[in-house]
Amino acid sequence: TVNMAGADTTPPACSVKINGDAASTNLNPVNLALAATDNVGVTGYYVSMVSTPPAAGALGWVAVASATSFGANVPFNLSSGDGTKTVYAWFKDAAGNVSVVAADSIVLDQTPPTTAGNAAAGWVGANQIVTLTPSDGTGTGVAGTQFCTDATNSCTPATSGTTVAVTCAAGATCQTYLRYRSTDQVGNVEAVK
Repeated sequence: TVNMAGADTTPPACSVKINGDAASTNLNPVNLALAATDNVGVTGYYVSMVSTPPAAGALGWVAVASATSFGANVPFNLSSGDGTKTVYAWFKDAAGNVSVVAADSIVLDQTPPTTAGNAAAGWVGANQIVTLTPSDGTGTGVAGTQFCTDATNSCTPATSGTTVAVTCAAGATCQTYLRYRSTDQVGNVEAVK
């Protein structure tokens, strides 16, 4: 839009996407896909985790070569701690018009799940059914639980499941060494217990 004096008054149209619009991640920094169009030319962008709109002359604007269609992928550090994170972005043009806010949210989950059992990890008596109870607290949810019945530190190869039937071979000392761990939806892996 141009006012009576001939000045441009139309702000850029814009968008921001975090990690390709993913719902969750365990990685920080994330990638922001920034995009904006303007009839005169986009000349800068401003990204923040604070929703207060910046003035056109505020510190923190990143200048870009003027273009009617702008796009860039930039790394961005989310605030620390697990939970939903929202990133806000604004764009401005050569006339100083600042866009309305563009925003996107993602769940940051960097904490592995925890697994409890009705028998502690370690030597377990024979003919016992061990039930494993995984939990991911406020995270993205448990993706799977693995257990093994050997004394290796790595617990690989492991078997998936949350119920373990402890048995003994004939003539063996009737105890089995049980270890277990869980993973969550974004790939955080619990240390083997």
